[in-house]
Amino acid sequence: MHTIKEWMDKFQRGYIEKVNLEKFINETITLDKNTIFLGTDLKNWCNNLESIQSLIQKQWQFDYDFNFSESIVETHGPNTFIYSTATIRVVDHMFPLLSKEDVVYEEVDYLIKEICEKLANHAYKRIPVRFTAILDETFKAHHIQFSYDAMILWQYRFLEEDKLKLTIDMPARSDAKEIRDLLGHFQSGYLKRDLNEVDAFMQLFTENQKAVYIGTDAEEFLQGPDALKEIIESDWEYWGDFKIDLDGAVIVEKNDFAYFTTQAYIFKKHNHESMMKGISYYYNEAIKENTASSLIEGLRYMTHLKYEMDKGEDFFAPMRFSGFCIKENGEWKFGHIQYSDYMHTPEKYID
Repeated sequence: MHTIKEWMDKFQRGYIEKVNLEKFINETITLDKNTIFLGTDLKNWCNNLESIQSLIQKQWQFDYDFNFSESIVETHGPNTFIYSTATIRVVDHMFPLLSKEDVVYEEVDYLIKEICEKLANHAYKRIPVRFTAILDETFKAHHIQFSYDAMILWQYRFLEEDKLKLTIDMPARSDAKEIRDLLGHFQSGYLKRDLNEVDAFMQLFTENQKAVYIGTDAEEFLQGPDALKEIIESDWEYWGDFKIDLDGAVIVEKNDFAYFTTQAYIFKKHNHESMMKGISYYYNEAIKENTASSLIEGLRYMTHLKYEMDKGEDFFAPMRFSGFCIKENGEWKFGHIQYSDYMHTPEKYID
């Protein structure tokens, strides 16, 4: 555990001092054909020194504060898993959507104007981040992933499924038939979304009470199968069709352990009535709390919903699906899964 803490200290120090990038990477990251470094943006899939350097340089424009003191650490054979959270401090600007007269809906105008009167032009905001790392026997990371909380802004919303077929330059795909079959069973459950089959679906997961599952919402940082089951039931009842790229999944298999990452998307329909319910909820919450952050969050939601209403009912939003599998009694099980929305990396740095 002492060596793990040393890695955490080095990683945090690197994101504070922001100097000597080459030395930082050499001390904290294993560079080989299986290395994967995933950022928050749609194109932040890195697997070589050049792409990893480019992404970290962009991240170092901001202040990342990792909450490693409260992280969850697990070991499986020679692999160490670190699950943590962090925050990034940025300027939160009002969105230019407010000036788009062509998408104005009279019934929500007064809500937006009332909140605007309570706000300055911008406010400081700390963006919450989820962070996952897998360390090898040398206590360097061969898999790192950053992701934001659930996005209500649909920065990468598409109107057609074909638009989601993006080419990502990643390592050669492993055959790993058993892992791909396991992902296929997961896919089937999320497409059928039959609440009567949740118990059978849970057989795909380890019974380890310490296993970590990370959803898209801030509170979905969970441990144990019971907590995961609640999320799955909620997803199947209220979410949309979650589809993963089985053929394009990147899988690295090592004896009784394998980790994977792949593209995915969520499809759902939103009509005017469902969106108005969401707008009303956020409006009431923002006014009730009456704080700058809650008002900004409410305004963000309302202005973006207002803008999205004009595009139609079909929502295709790209996502990422990652995790690892372990072999128990000769059978592969999910030991960790993480659903991640995409978000542009902020472009304005706070002095």
